[in-house]
Amino acid sequence: AKKKMLIILDNCEHLVDACAKIADRILHAAPDVRILASSREALGIAGEVTYRVPSLGLPNVDNLPSLETLSQYEAVKLFIDRVTAVIPDFKVTNENAPALAQICYRLDGIPLAIELAAAKIRVLGVEQIAKRLYDRFKLLTGGSRTAMERHQTLRAAVDWSYNLLPPEEQTLFRRLAVFLGGWTLEAAESICGDESGSGEVESDDVLNILEQLINKSLVISDDKDGTSRYRLLETIRQYANEKLVDSGESEALREKNLDFFLNLAETAEPHLIHHEQLEWLAQLDADHENLRAALEHALGDESAKPSLRLCAALGMFWSIKGYSLEGTKWLATALERPANDDDPEEVTARVRALVMDTEIAWNLDDAERIRKSAEMCLELAQKTGAELETAIAKYRLGFYWLFNSNLQQSCSLLEQSLKTFQKVNSVYWGAKANHILERCLVQLGKKKSDLHFLERTEELTRQAGERWHLAWVLGLRSEFMIRFGQIQEGEILAKEADMYYRQVGSAFNTSTRDYAAIAWIKGDYERAESLLLEMREQCSLLGEKAQKAFSTMWLGELSLERGEIQKARSYFEEALETGREGCVGFVFLTPLALAWLCNPIFGDGNEKKFRELAREGVLLVRSFWELNKMDFLTYLLEAFHTYDPHGTALILGVLENVEKEGTLFPIWQWDKRFMERAKAHSREVLGDEGFESAFEDGLKLSLDDALDLVLKSVDEE
Repeated sequence: AKKKMLIILDNCEHLVDACAKIADRILHAAPDVRILASSREALGIAGEVTYRVPSLGLPNVDNLPSLETLSQYEAVKLFIDRVTAVIPDFKVTNENAPALAQICYRLDGIPLAIELAAAKIRVLGVEQIAKRLYDRFKLLTGGSRTAMERHQTLRAAVDWSYNLLPPEEQTLFRRLAVFLGGWTLEAAESICGDESGSGEVESDDVLNILEQLINKSLVISDDKDGTSRYRLLETIRQYANEKLVDSGESEALREKNLDFFLNLAETAEPHLIHHEQLEWLAQLDADHENLRAALEHALGDESAKPSLRLCAALGMFWSIKGYSLEGTKWLATALERPANDDDPEEVTARVRALVMDTEIAWNLDDAERIRKSAEMCLELAQKTGAELETAIAKYRLGFYWLFNSNLQQSCSLLEQSLKTFQKVNSVYWGAKANHILERCLVQLGKKKSDLHFLERTEELTRQAGERWHLAWVLGLRSEFMIRFGQIQEGEILAKEADMYYRQVGSAFNTSTRDYAAIAWIKGDYERAESLLLEMREQCSLLGEKAQKAFSTMWLGELSLERGEIQKARSYFEEALETGREGCVGFVFLTPLALAWLCNPIFGDGNEKKFRELAREGVLLVRSFWELNKMDFLTYLLEAFHTYDPHGTALILGVLENVEKEGTLFPIWQWDKRFMERAKAHSREVLGDEGFESAFEDGLKLSLDDALDLVLKSVDEE
């Protein structure tokens, strides 16, 4: 009682009550004694201070650090230490580092698991060990003969903990394996609890039993913004899942899991396009893995209805977050399921899923998919009397025809859709339809070509409260401001757009493009190139073609400015290839890319190829909007002014006349540098009188006349 000493009680979990009692007696009798107890759960006595031993430190497997830094992470360090005990000359290399990091990450930094994995280096390479972790309990055996039996295999170690649980805790523990990526208390009560009096774990008991599993370190509790979520380490979840399958409850649990998360997704869906979207996006994001698991299970159902409903509910979530490639996979599989036209609920679900398919197709610039899904949606929606879905389908078809040279058809469909959106008070869809309709009216010459329609679109979008589309509109306004030389105003809009993209957690962000343009105009070519490369990579990962192609064209244009001709040519050829794939919204990309490619080709002295490209561009752009023709001619001038100075003077007159008429958007301020260079060269070659005469003749011509002039010029040998 009078001694001053430290007593260590190791592995108390199987004798936790006895350890608690003896510790309590000692501490009351001997005030200078301290006890250090290691256990799966706390002893639960007065004066106890709990320290939870964390898993070993892990690297980020998606962004591996240098080899030197990687080797300093605790888990990696332990693996290397145990491997070199077997193979002294083992080294971490660029080739084996990803697999090594994967091993440590997938084993959750659990020391015993890492030691057992390292022991397999005698017969397997690092990459082979990583590949076999799908069945880690079979793989991770053969520990030290001198170790306790429960430390000789990973399964034995987890068995030890599981077998110490009372029956009701074992039941809840194995049922929790149904969750991927964590869960809420509400989800556990709904899915893992039995109805009152009908099972071993009633819903009302879940909280108390869950608390016991947390206390015993089998379940991890995380608190974020005042909300608790729970999770299992993946190694523990795989073990629990084996027990769940063995119990025969797996299928029933997965049905309840599907019902719960389908209800969550459908409850969230209408809120995703209104002011409260951030709260609901966060909920869906937190349960993303559970929603994926629910989709997998839904696709195994005899009926297509559950998978169609879930895809329809999640479509906007995929769109906003930048998960369009993933959404495409789920939607394609669900929509390919055999249809049951006798089930009105399934037909409704199919209509709504087709609406979301057009949304995702728009993100991926898939023109034919937009048309096909919108037409199928329109047909079914009209049969079922679904007003909103009918209007959305018309809006999508109007969008499609706007960019496929049928302005009258586009305008008619857009006007019809807008009337319906206003009728049903859908501010979000009304804002989108209004924007495209005004662009169509400008192209038809029925509205003045100013930028007020973008301000109107912004106003309507702000009313809806949806941030992702607002960011897109602000980005579009920013681009226009920058191109017209209003750099400060454009930068303010770009920053606001950037803020909204970050708020919703979107992987797609047009602000990167706008920041690049600002850096370029300010003469910071290195930053501009870095941002454009970032935008290009971002679009590649997301499957977004149009912005990727434009970023690539800008990289080519920037390379030309810096005199890097071959680099520019490579970029323009890449953009041309993307344009020929037919990305919606930017079908005119091909002639613009052809116009740009003419510059390095002509600069290389390949006049024949230059004429071929210019001719192809003219023939393509004829069927497009007047605005596209104007852009094509502007970009072509960079090479054409050397090839045909007289024709250049005529084209400059045409462009001047078109801009004065004000029927189109003004020529970009930034692009006028091409015109100035072309004007200076033509005037130098033709002389002042010759240039002014040709320029005056050009004022009397149309854009089509200018295209004919180019065609005639390049056809002449």
